[in-house]
Amino acid sequence: MNMRTYQVLKYLSDNNLTSYTVKDLSLKFEVSDRMVRNYLSYIEDFLIENNMQDLLYRNGDKISFAGTKEQGEELLNIIINGGFYEYKLTSKERQFIIKLLLFINNNHLTLSDFEKILFTSKVTVYKDLKKVSDELEKNDIKLNENKRFGFLLDMDEHIKRNEIYKLIKTLNISSKEFLEYDTHNICIWFIHNKLNLNIYKNKVKTALSITEQHYKLLMTENDFYDVTLLLCIILSRTDNKHYVKTKKKNINEKYIQISKHLLLLLYGDTIKEEYINEEVCFLSDYLMKKSSLKTEGKDTNQKINFYIIVKSFLYRLTCEYDINFLNDYKLQEFLTAHIISLYNRQKNNEKILNPYKEDLLKNYKKDYEIISENIYILEEDLGIKLDDNEMTYILMHIVAALERMKQNIDELRVLVMCHAGIGTSQFLAEKLKNQFKIKIEDVVSSHYVKSRLFIKPEEFSQKYDLIITTTPLMGAPIPWIEVNPILTNEDVDKINKTLNEVSRNLPIKEETTIKNKTPLTSVKEKKTNENSKILFSTLLKKENILLDKDVEDWKSSIIIAGEPLLWEKKITADYLRAMVNNALDNGPYFVFAPGIALAHANPKYGVIELGGSFLRLKEPVHFGHKKNDPVKFVIALSVLEGKDNLDMIFKLMNTLCSKKAFEELVNAKDYMEIIDIFKKFEKQ
Repeated sequence: MNMRTYQVLKYLSDNNLTSYTVKDLSLKFEVSDRMVRNYLSYIEDFLIENNMQDLLYRNGDKISFAGTKEQGEELLNIIINGGFYEYKLTSKERQFIIKLLLFINNNHLTLSDFEKILFTSKVTVYKDLKKVSDELEKNDIKLNENKRFGFLLDMDEHIKRNEIYKLIKTLNISSKEFLEYDTHNICIWFIHNKLNLNIYKNKVKTALSITEQHYKLLMTENDFYDVTLLLCIILSRTDNKHYVKTKKKNINEKYIQISKHLLLLLYGDTIKEEYINEEVCFLSDYLMKKSSLKTEGKDTNQKINFYIIVKSFLYRLTCEYDINFLNDYKLQEFLTAHIISLYNRQKNNEKILNPYKEDLLKNYKKDYEIISENIYILEEDLGIKLDDNEMTYILMHIVAALERMKQNIDELRVLVMCHAGIGTSQFLAEKLKNQFKIKIEDVVSSHYVKSRLFIKPEEFSQKYDLIITTTPLMGAPIPWIEVNPILTNEDVDKINKTLNEVSRNLPIKEETTIKNKTPLTSVKEKKTNENSKILFSTLLKKENILLDKDVEDWKSSIIIAGEPLLWEKKITADYLRAMVNNALDNGPYFVFAPGIALAHANPKYGVIELGGSFLRLKEPVHFGHKKNDPVKFVIALSVLEGKDNLDMIFKLMNTLCSKKAFEELVNAKDYMEIIDIFKKFEKQ
């Protein structure tokens, strides 16, 4: 059975009891009527061989699959598990299998070896090998051919593992879909069998969940399963005595510790120390590239560039929608985290699929058009190109923000659990808030819940009344309901029914608040907390506010804006040069709104302590930004690590994006007015 015949059978079984004509199927699969009849004839012969002939029903020109969904699954499994004898591979599938065999074997493979596995002729195998060789050569990988011994890829182990990982990614499904193997795909079946993934995956997921909790990691669902996949490949290779020999790299100690913890959980004392150290280096190098694998409260500095770029994007959307997205702190934080993850995926040539793409494009067509028209801001500033999958994930963040603006007061305590990442989770949460009278306590990933729910069920019972999830949660100690993140009409009816049932079963709670009750935090404590927050206005004084200065060009404007920080010993002279070099290397992304430049650089180049200065130019200068030139104000910042510093930047950018604030800053007569303007708008 070839791929197209298999697809026809799968289509019929997926739509059991629905009748199709030959013409219907020929249009669906874009082949001739004659070809469809050949497919159906082959399917009938196969069913007769397996005593399942009653499953295909013909009534004149109408054909339908007469079995149940379960019988359809059983039939498809017979074909897949029959291997390449039952299933005739396409040329593309054969070449995929050949690549995998070459990557996982450290010994020569002969034409006869390939012939036995693929059930095809030596001539066909040799032609496929030639195509594989040409393709590998494009990636600087040489396939060695020895007439006596056969074919071999003579390459380092760490390269082989990376190539296996990349080969799996060419299947264009997520790591979770691949590992859960919920699709009938001959290539997936073959990889699972060759790498023994079913033996490793549950052990790896458990170890990774323990490590995630131990180090308080913040992992997206995609990255959790990407790391799981790589660890499965590592275990498969080391169990066959294939170890890496990696060169010493400059790897952050944090990733070394995380990797060592993970591998010791997986190996125990079954692997020699000389090998474990090499494996730790290999895994650490991979984890460093996973942007979402961050510990809580760390890596603030690297967020600043992305923070500014996201603010620039949100400024454009604010103009397009005539709705203020700039003050939505949750949107700024979540979208920045998503863009960092997106950027690292792009740089590592990793693809992501959005399973809700079609529904989003259908239901939010106008919103998608607005995002598409303004996506150039992210693409140009980050130097990447985004496809529909990536843009629809961004769309989910924007729609979530729009829903947040319309939300009602909530009551029933709900945990929202989603398997497809933080954008999907937030999207679903805001849709739920908008449509139902509930209180969403937490929004988490499915692996996070499953690793805790059945260990300490009493915690969930005390904290939540209901779990709304996008994936089944059998055996949960509290009520749960499975929905589509898009929320269909059927889902809405189902949720309303469940909410009514749960509400009736809840005990009556005592009133916990009294109208006009004095808050627990005293006025004095509140004032202290407010004063402890960093605001840009608190950094300003006469010496670092420069008004109506003449400059030659954008470079000199950055230097002049930054000099007060040098005089105050907030920075070194190297930092002035670094701010200019940042613009030369990365472009004018920091010109995030019309007339405003937020000059900064990596603090390692000379930040001594937190500082800020304000420069108003006599005549605006051009930085080379398409939309936001010329620049009237240049703010120079020296920022150290800390969430409070990001909060300060968030408020500063919001102030500068205000047209009213901009006008007042243009017309301010002295430094005191400048400080007062910032103070006024920071309170809003």
